[in-house]
Amino acid sequence: MSGPARWSASGPSEPVPDGRSHGRAQSDPGIEAPPGFEPPPRPVPAVRPGTGRSLPWTILRRLLLELKQLMLPKSSGRERVWALRVRPALLRAAGVPPAPMPLARVVVESGPAERHFGPGDPVRSILLLKVDHIGDLLLALPAFATLRRGFPDASITLMCGPWNVAVARRLALFDRVVAVSFFPGKADASRRRTFDPGGIAALGLPEFDLAVDLRVDEDSRLLLRHVRARFKAGYFSRLMPPDMALVLPQDSPAAPGPPDMLHHQRGLMGRLAGAVVATLDPLQDGEAMLARVTAEHDAAMAAELAGLARPVVAVNTMSGRDIKNWPLDRFVAVCRWITAELGGTVVLLGGPGDARNAAAILREVGAGGRDAGAGRLGAGLGEAGAGPRQAGTGGARDFVGRLALDQSFAMLRHVDLYLGNDSGLTHAAAMSRVPTVAVFSGIDPIGAWMPLGPEVTAIRAEVGCSPCHLTHITDCPNQHVCIQAIPVATVKAAILRALDGASARSRVPASGPPRHGGAANRAD
Repeated sequence: MSGPARWSASGPSEPVPDGRSHGRAQSDPGIEAPPGFEPPPRPVPAVRPGTGRSLPWTILRRLLLELKQLMLPKSSGRERVWALRVRPALLRAAGVPPAPMPLARVVVESGPAERHFGPGDPVRSILLLKVDHIGDLLLALPAFATLRRGFPDASITLMCGPWNVAVARRLALFDRVVAVSFFPGKADASRRRTFDPGGIAALGLPEFDLAVDLRVDEDSRLLLRHVRARFKAGYFSRLMPPDMALVLPQDSPAAPGPPDMLHHQRGLMGRLAGAVVATLDPLQDGEAMLARVTAEHDAAMAAELAGLARPVVAVNTMSGRDIKNWPLDRFVAVCRWITAELGGTVVLLGGPGDARNAAAILREVGAGGRDAGAGRLGAGLGEAGAGPRQAGTGGARDFVGRLALDQSFAMLRHVDLYLGNDSGLTHAAAMSRVPTVAVFSGIDPIGAWMPLGPEVTAIRAEVGCSPCHLTHITDCPNQHVCIQAIPVATVKAAILRALDGASARSRVPASGPPRHGGAANRAD
């Protein structure tokens, strides 16, 4: 016999044979419902027909999917026409209402380096904290070296325990070494006395651009509360200050067995140092290696662009996936605006597969070239091509499919601005310190793929379905709203800001601290 209905915090629940409230723990007696109360029937979940409950339907569905793959191969033109035109038209004709579009908010943001220091504002002063014991200092040596290589022109101050001062000064890595007694000299000594922040105040330390606590354990993050720095970094700690800019998560303990360098203290400190360099000096090594790739063609590409109407804006309308591409008609509108209203020249770059888009821009904008007297791109390009298709004054110049990849990289180094999607050319432009405006779709987190450079502007639309990690645009159920929501006006405004910023910086003479003369200077 069923027990009485019971009343829970979420409302009445169905009587169950053993007298317990359905879905509640046995120890919770609940509250008996009023007399005569009839609980509502439990909702029956809707069953979508044809979801595997019937073997004939499963076989038929599989055959239909295979037939679709034969008739409409992925990434084919037929599939695009079906998914983007025919299928929506059939659904409209059948009276099926379109799915509601997710709300989108357009976001314009700068690259990681610019958020903290901006172009022409490098990291000039660094405070490194390593206040623990002798072995800890020795295991931190590779991390010290990583930070010195990453910021060769910065003045680095090391804060360490008094027992490590003499060794630290002889490392020839630091411009100044200061002693702070945060821990007792012997690790197992009593630590009853509390830390006195007045000891740090007495050092008279200035405000630093960067402060890094290399200790993995939580305790010394307390020191970062008592130093002034524009950018603070370290591993997560409950004691860290609220203004930490870069926080790495604490790892789980290493598994028992042979030494695991991923969890070893040396590896963990090296990971933090590498993350700091990658965040604040994202062009470290990459810029130099890219310059090595383009060195052979730099002079020829500079000569090819000489005499063109400024600004010269390189444009690539494609990427490795259609789902990442801003619509072509909007690229056309921006290119027309660059040539007609800014009086500049559009330089079209890309591979052979981008030729159709380039032709569409040329039809709307008009072909152009250099002013009279400038040299022509010719045999010096070797097998990559015989130069642009058209010549003239102003307008657009088409190099799509006519340059090798290293030549395209070299040409990027001599333009005033680059506009493109999330693509290899976009990353090359950013690494070459060219003002870069990148239009991003929502398929991946932008934090993982942001172009790295001092003058990067990324434009994206925040939507609830992002990141979707889709490969094909025909698989998007939301009409590609993450890219369709980005208007032409937003991209124009970003281009103007980037060009104005580059113009202002070109009028300011380079300034900054002199490079350190060598290891002897750092040993003082």
